[in-house]
Amino acid sequence: MPTVILMDVSLSMSRPVPTPDTTETHTRHTIATAAVNTFLDYLSIHAKLEYVALVSFSSVYEVSVPFTRDFDSIRSKLLTLEEGDKTCIDTALLGVNQLVLNEWGGCQTPVQIILITDGSSGVGAIGRNRMVQALPLPPSYPAKIHILPIVSPHDPCLQHGENILGEYSNCIIASG
Repeated sequence: MPTVILMDVSLSMSRPVPTPDTTETHTRHTIATAAVNTFLDYLSIHAKLEYVALVSFSSVYEVSVPFTRDFDSIRSKLLTLEEGDKTCIDTALLGVNQLVLNEWGGCQTPVQIILITDGSSGVGAIGRNRMVQALPLPPSYPAKIHILPIVSPHDPCLQHGENILGEYSNCIIASG
């Protein structure tokens, strides 16, 4: 099944992540990059013929690496992704839809989408509701969408009713 790695490169992904037992400083972006590299390591051993694409996004999306079996090209691109501004998951999903339809057409090829984000939208409840309603779901092709949240369970956005990731998850589940 072709896979799209949908990587959030918004400003909030460059925030440091507290690591109490070490002096190393990690950001959400470096943790996300490590997760993608681990996934690519797995594919290199168990699914060498898998097609994978890398799409980065903030308020705009970019097809950073089109569908390929050259996982090293994705690893290289991860090191040079440019930081964006804000998180717009609806725009990112529209970009993925365009990429998939251009590459695989209307042949109903199932696609796996791995959304890697901290979900920090930077908007209030009204803006979040509009964003959730604007999500292009369900896609016009068979898809499995997985969300990999790069956020601490103690993050204030999860504690004060601003759980945008939960809202996105609910929309994805409801869309089939």
